[in-house]
Amino acid sequence: MTKNGVVWAALLVIITVTVIVYSNYFTEVKRVPEQYDTEKEKLVCWIYTDGWSDLLAAYQETHPGVELEVRVFPSYKELYTELLAALSIQTAPQIVELDSSYGLSELVSMQALAPVSGNALLPGETLPAAAKPFTYGGRLWAVPAGVSVPVMFYNKDLMKWTGADKIIDFSSLEELGFKTKAWKAGLTARNSAGWEQALVMDDSKPFILLNLWEQSRQSGLPGNQRLEQLLRVWSGLVFDSKAMKPLRSQLAPSDFISGKTLFYMTNSNMIPWLDHYIAGKFAYGMLPAPLAGGNVLLPHISSFGIVAGRKAAGAAEDAVNYLASSEAQAKVLEATGYLPVRTQTIEAISRNYALNRKYSVLLGAVGKLESLEPSADARLRWERITLILNHLEMDQKADFRAYAAQLLPYMP
Repeated sequence: MTKNGVVWAALLVIITVTVIVYSNYFTEVKRVPEQYDTEKEKLVCWIYTDGWSDLLAAYQETHPGVELEVRVFPSYKELYTELLAALSIQTAPQIVELDSSYGLSELVSMQALAPVSGNALLPGETLPAAAKPFTYGGRLWAVPAGVSVPVMFYNKDLMKWTGADKIIDFSSLEELGFKTKAWKAGLTARNSAGWEQALVMDDSKPFILLNLWEQSRQSGLPGNQRLEQLLRVWSGLVFDSKAMKPLRSQLAPSDFISGKTLFYMTNSNMIPWLDHYIAGKFAYGMLPAPLAGGNVLLPHISSFGIVAGRKAAGAAEDAVNYLASSEAQAKVLEATGYLPVRTQTIEAISRNYALNRKYSVLLGAVGKLESLEPSADARLRWERITLILNHLEMDQKADFRAYAAQLLPYMP
């Protein structure tokens, strides 16, 4: 071999070895040098309240180093069911929207959540009731971001048929049933159809019953008697006043937006959804839910938890912290229908004449909010209430004492 050939052969060997060494190195670190400055941290967030999507998109715009993927579920039940499955096969998201109704204690016992750290602090001035459902074992496990309360929407156009001079708050469900029955009788006498049904409730029925249960404490009666009375009232809406058709929970939102239902009892965070789908077809208003008075109101609270052991935990905390920031909280009400958890933001809304007028029912409930602590049987309680209420709506000859005995052990 010539002298030049030897030189070229040596250079070829050096180049080959260099390529192999560096190829193995960058395979191990999974990226080449120029990627260090451009690679984004990927976050996956699961939510059941669609309105959070806009606020998360706003976060994404100001954080180009984060790639945020948001998945919206039709309901918290579906989200929670899939979350449990994803945790079992280690495919859970980094961020998940949690509901105050159930799930927190179960997830903590599974070591599925990371406790709120110094980088995702609860805002200094928040509604006292906001953090309670997500505090377990003396630690905060999710950052509350929005609060809703039970309300009753009504179709203003249909109300004109009742002959009532003005809308008045109903003191109880019994009063609502009695009055709507009388109104319907008057319409029938005038050969007017009016509405197809006076009242619908969606799958938040357990939330309504739990509020009725809390209000009934002021009666001083034993728990079994109070619960039996509440179940009788519920049954009466179907079989006595016939204000409510049985088993219409899944169809309740569409029943109301179709313009054929007078009242719709649900959570206040349905406001953006109603605005979007009614879209001026008829005028609607909002009343406090007829929960028989009292000074306590159980709120529904949306919070955000960080799944333990997932990558990009720091970025996840930053995103969650943003949703509880004053900047995001100022947009929460219009975007999601939830009241913000920051008291200063609520005070600012109260000072705004237009917002105060539109959301007066929600603002008036702030001083009454009192949450339940998380409990291990909360999900079973929710399922049991749903089951028994559905049975009641189909059983005209219900044994109320027996139903109350079945449900009482699960009541808070």
